[in-house]
Amino acid sequence: AGLSYHFKANCYRQIGEFEKAKPLYEKSIEKRKGKASEGNSYNVSAHNYMFSGDFQTARKQYNRAVSLAKTDWQWFQREFYLTVSYIFENDYIGAIDNINKVEKQLYQKEIDITTTTNMTYWLSYQKMICYAHNQMEEEAYSALNRAVKTNKEYAKLMNDENTTRVAEIESVRLNAWVNALFGKYDKARTNLENLKDKLVKLNDPTAMYDYYSLSGFTSLMEGNFKEALLNFNKGNPTDIYYNYFKALALKADGKEEEAQKLLTQIAGVNFSNWDIAIVRNLAIKQLGSA
Repeated sequence: AGLSYHFKANCYRQIGEFEKAKPLYEKSIEKRKGKASEGNSYNVSAHNYMFSGDFQTARKQYNRAVSLAKTDWQWFQREFYLTVSYIFENDYIGAIDNINKVEKQLYQKEIDITTTTNMTYWLSYQKMICYAHNQMEEEAYSALNRAVKTNKEYAKLMNDENTTRVAEIESVRLNAWVNALFGKYDKARTNLENLKDKLVKLNDPTAMYDYYSLSGFTSLMEGNFKEALLNFNKGNPTDIYYNYFKALALKADGKEEEAQKLLTQIAGVNFSNWDIAIVRNLAIKQLGSA
């Protein structure tokens, strides 16, 4: 009975009509009291409050959703959304504090070693993102190294060829990304060549997306916007994080109209994830200074 309210509220949220969505989400929560879907109703209501700028109410809703989690992964995912709410507010330290809280709780729970290792990897990944985008270099590299280490430990526990290959590729990708973020372009280029060698062997038409997106990102950071555009155009066309940097390259190349269109799309995305949180705010600022 709550799904119709939830669905309609999602439509309003997606087009930025947050005030119209609020009472519909509340109705969805009311209809789902005591049901398995109640926690999810609080979660999506929290998203809407966050996008409207009411972070205090959003976090109350997120915490309520966390308290109603029925599984370990539900708890973990909902805590992630709470972490992301701090990134949307440009509060990276608040995000890191929440990650540390989750990590402490994780080790107090009786969760199997494989799941714990996988969750530890994701927490280290989240820390790396926050430290790197807050220009905390030493901490970012420490989190990067831990993420790589625990991901490989997880692959070893899984004892699966595909999981091992993904962990190896992820190690190279993350190193390329963080090195580019901190201006270590020679190291980033070495990582990128290694990444290319690994990805080109995969029988997947999208396999090279990460290589081209990261190559475009690195070229842009080096000041070569024309090369950046050549690479971005071969990358994932729906990757919001890299599309922001593609917009910057378009602006640098004098393609103002294309850049504005891309920035407007990014600024209007009303969905919760760390990459959206970072570039959505930056896109809004770019549009405001245009």
